[in-house]
Amino acid sequence: MSTSLYTTLVSHDPSLSAPLTRVSLQNLWQQCCTYVEKHQLPVTCYLGVQRFSNTLPYLAQYAQLSSSGVHIIVFGVADIDVKPVFGVTYVPLPPTSLLACEWFALIDSPTFWITLVAGPSVMPMSPRLSDPSVGIWSDDVAVIDRAVHHLIPLLGYIPHASHERNNAEHLRARSFLTQAYARDFEQHIQSNQQTSQQLNLLHYIIDALHNPSPITVQHIPTHLFTVIVDLLTTGLSATEVVITLRNHDDTYLVVATYGSEPSVAVLPHPGPSPSSQALSEGKVIHVVDAHAVHRPDPLLLDARSILAAPLVGNHQQYGTITIGHPQPQQFTSMDGKLLKALVALLGSYIDQHQVSKSKSSHANLMQQSVNNTYAQYQISL
Repeated sequence: MSTSLYTTLVSHDPSLSAPLTRVSLQNLWQQCCTYVEKHQLPVTCYLGVQRFSNTLPYLAQYAQLSSSGVHIIVFGVADIDVKPVFGVTYVPLPPTSLLACEWFALIDSPTFWITLVAGPSVMPMSPRLSDPSVGIWSDDVAVIDRAVHHLIPLLGYIPHASHERNNAEHLRARSFLTQAYARDFEQHIQSNQQTSQQLNLLHYIIDALHNPSPITVQHIPTHLFTVIVDLLTTGLSATEVVITLRNHDDTYLVVATYGSEPSVAVLPHPGPSPSSQALSEGKVIHVVDAHAVHRPDPLLLDARSILAAPLVGNHQQYGTITIGHPQPQQFTSMDGKLLKALVALLGSYIDQHQVSKSKSSHANLMQQSVNNTYAQYQISL
């Protein structure tokens, strides 16, 4: 087939093209699946997946949908040998087909119909899920009919036509999708706001690192402890913060606390607690509910949500930063990335403070190190 589905639909009605990201379209598709399965709707789904191998993570979902009476027709390049799945039909496409370069999801039935098509730059293998681009989201009967007719020559047969549409049932489905999309959009806005706030706070701590005070604790200016607490309580909503630093005898002393009264003054190492595990494994440890898994931390006895990170430099471990919250499930993977970026900045600061021979060389080395760490954090977003 020489014409893409997106081009065919937009050529008939240019107003169909709208600002939509791939992640938005895929979220809508998942909400469609939820609705179809909940109401046991015997619909026909037409899926453009580019390559059959892209379906592997979704085979269980296909099986679940087919058990509800759904017929799924998958279009893509046959880059793997697919195993038969009840209710699923695979339609191979030549690699040169424009349709093989598209992602689309169509649902057709008398009671529910929808057309979701990604634009040319919103492909499933795009490296960034939220790249601004265009796509089609339509529940117009003429659009779904035109889209299905575009695919029929590839099937070798004509699927059961949905001549009599039940608009009342369809409006119920559309209301469900609209509300679900509004919720997803609101969560996306909140996530962007939180990310922006966290990046601003990282800028703040970088500025603080460039203005060290003459009074230090293990090479960390004392005013930085206040900056760190502000960052973690504001950016991550932590209610408890404990910082330990390695002593000359290789013990880890509690040097700063906020909102917590640790039961120990020296961190046991090695040990089973999240803080000790962070030291042992050299990575951020995330505990969703310490009470449920019986993993309390002696530094944060009342915390149920815990993030613990090792303060590590190029040459050695310098300490830990552990944060907590009395309620479970309060920290996200993004919070873990921010904490990781923070300890990397501090570790780099201590490294350069120890090896610098002059004030100017120290400033240059630290500037390069913190800039690299900040850039890596931005890339991870």
